[in-house]
Amino acid sequence: MGNNGGWSYFWSWVTGALATLSLQDIVFAGGAAVTAIFTYLTYRSNDRRNKASIAAEQEKTRLYRELIESQKGKPVGEYAAAVGVIGQQIVKAETEAEA
Repeated sequence: MGNNGGWSYFWSWVTGALATLSLQDIVFAGGAAVTAIFTYLTYRSNDRRNKASIAAEQEKTRLYRELIESQKGKPVGEYAAAVGVIGQQIVKAETEAEA
């Protein structure tokens, strides 16, 4: 055995394995690898978008909770005015979340 050690056996195994594949097999494996990469990237993109949507919904829920807590025990007229103010805050929060 020469100075190459185990590397010569490794490369001979790789060469033998690749020699058994046809061009169609190699193209199929390449296509599968590209598909896997795009699938992963799509998953990551959707995951980020879903997390941003969840954060926006949580902010909206927090604003509603603040409205309800702040209006306990107040007359109906004051409550109606507060609904308009909180509605503007919700629209603002949704606009910022989309940007």
